Amino acid sequence: MVQTEPEPSETALCSYWNHGRLPATCATTDGRRLEVVYRGQWSHGYGPDFRPAIFCLGHGQAIRGDVEVHVRSSMWRRHGHHENPSYESVRLHVVWRADTDGPPDIPMLELSRFVLPSDLEKLPQPGGLDQSLCTAFGSKDTSTHALEVIEAAGDTRFNARCDSFESELVSLTPQQALYEALLECMGYTQNKLPFRLLAQYMPYEVVASRDPAEVARTLQAASGLLPDTCGPLSARQWNLSRIRPANHPFRRINGIADVIARAERSAGLLPYLVYEAIPAGAAELSFRLQAPAAHGPAFIGPDRAGEAACNTVLPLAVALARITGNAALGHHALALWRAWPRTSITRVERGMRDHLQVPGNSRLLSTARHQQGLLHL
Repeated sequence: MVQTEPEPSETALCSYWNHGRLPATCATTDGRRLEVVYRGQWSHGYGPDFRPAIFCLGHGQAIRGDVEVHVRSSMWRRHGHHENPSYESVRLHVVWRADTDGPPDIPMLELSRFVLPSDLEKLPQPGGLDQSLCTAFGSKDTSTHALEVIEAAGDTRFNARCDSFESELVSLTPQQALYEALLECMGYTQNKLPFRLLAQYMPYEVVASRDPAEVARTLQAASGLLPDTCGPLSARQWNLSRIRPANHPFRRINGIADVIARAERSAGLLPYLVYEAIPAGAAELSFRLQAPAAHGPAFIGPDRAGEAACNTVLPLAVALARITGNAALGHHALALWRAWPRTSITRVERGMRDHLQVPGNSRLLSTARHQQGLLHL
């Protein structure tokens, strides 16, 4: 009886791809040599496994697109990817074994032709990836230069947000622009659009109240997520797949409702978060953006408050300062931006740290400015 070697798991194949150890002889099943320029970011979740990657086939032009990894090629159809629009951006199908033809317009790499199962067990520990990449933090001189590049990239990303707000303020009031941006920030990646639409369908003057429960009821009813309700949005517009209960849109709505109610008991959303909080400093602005919950995790915790400050409140304040000539406001907002402490590490940031081989105990990348710079790069 012939014994066959057990097939590796999909996680092992993803890990191998992520470590960038492909042999130079690799070629797709149609005979074209594969050269990987950039392997992409491992999604660890819904959608293609790596996005977006950059690679060349047969010495042709660079191709940019997502990479999907399977143990067998037949899993493409078995998992329903041929009917899922999220996979339309896939440009390379990486499999251990090609037991069927894959999508006709997507090249396939059959790893078992070039890689031994034992090779999958010889991967370095995280943090030692891709020895060919620059070790920017290997010496004091290169570390200093790398920090300058990363901070400049962070400023570029921040200034783009300021420019975007400056454009929006041509047609929106500053309060409505801030409100829309705050709701969009509550959507993370999956639900930014429905949150933005919710803020447009239910403008600030409609929802503003000193009662957080009333604000929450108005927004929840309009979201389309409540059963037996007919609002401007539909439940189908929201992506609830793989969302942790603590990040459910209703919890984020409750958090924003709490912030709005406190602002209305003061002088309104714009003064509460911009004209009063920014001159008072980072601790005060962070406190005003947070929303505790009676039980369990906060509706808006310190990390999400930091994201909202750096991506909405501070760039909007700079845009307002440019338009109104309020130099003091612009100075305070820029100072907070440059010194705002880092929030929790993201998947993209972790991948960039691996690329640059940043030591795990390094305190050099300590601000949100650094995080935004890594995201921009």
